[in-house]
Amino acid sequence: MGMPTRLTEFPNARGDKLRGVLTGYWTARHSVLMLPGYERAASSEPKFKRLADKLEKSQIASLRLDYSGCGLSDGEFGANTVASYADDVVRALKSLRKRGFKKFRVVAHSLSACIVAHLYAAQEIEFDRIVLIAPALDQRALQRYWFVRNTMRRQNRTFRVTWQNYGTFLNEQEFAEDCARTDKMTGKNYVGGIFFPENKDRDYQNDFRPLAGKTLLVHGEHDDIVPIESLGIEYPQSSIVPRGDHELERPDMTRVWLPHAADYLTL
Repeated sequence: MGMPTRLTEFPNARGDKLRGVLTGYWTARHSVLMLPGYERAASSEPKFKRLADKLEKSQIASLRLDYSGCGLSDGEFGANTVASYADDVVRALKSLRKRGFKKFRVVAHSLSACIVAHLYAAQEIEFDRIVLIAPALDQRALQRYWFVRNTMRRQNRTFRVTWQNYGTFLNEQEFAEDCARTDKMTGKNYVGGIFFPENKDRDYQNDFRPLAGKTLLVHGEHDDIVPIESLGIEYPQSSIVPRGDHELERPDMTRVWLPHAADYLTL
């Protein structure tokens, strides 16, 4: 018996009301939790919607979760930490268990790969199948790369910073000062002074490495946010998108990787 796509909500540890979009069947063999990248909303991103629709045809349920302070969920974005993101995931799975689901798989984009690694290392959750989309696991190196890109862009918009040359332009002291700022903003939110300092020396690849054998890697060949060269783990199963970017949202890109991901999550 099917169920309609519906909005679901539940509180996290801080009392914020988390929300996500639940799609699928009460009688599903398992459910798939879909986790967005930094400041993103899984509830509204086309790639997650398309994947949820495809899984539903195979009678597999999915929950597209928005973290606290993002998308449909309440909360203050700048207060988020790896631990708070992880708690959001734990609460989402508790909500799914209350609905009768017992077996869980996960699709994690960018930053959310770190959350999956954190939960595994803390022995809180272990998913039996994982799809990583452009995993930003090496936060130590990536944060420095992003800092150099942003700094150089302000100085010379035509100069191209790459994974190979960013270290040449890195000023470690300026980077540390930038991480500690409490007035940092994106186009949507105050970032706060918590997330970047706590992760500027963290590489979550060591925590994730034991999970590589049950993971499907999805990555864009031309991803300049999390360059494919930043990956320090060999993934036996992968779907590399030619000319693919970081979001992998465009229909021509989803046509490449989404069938592989759906098949992997359906097995």
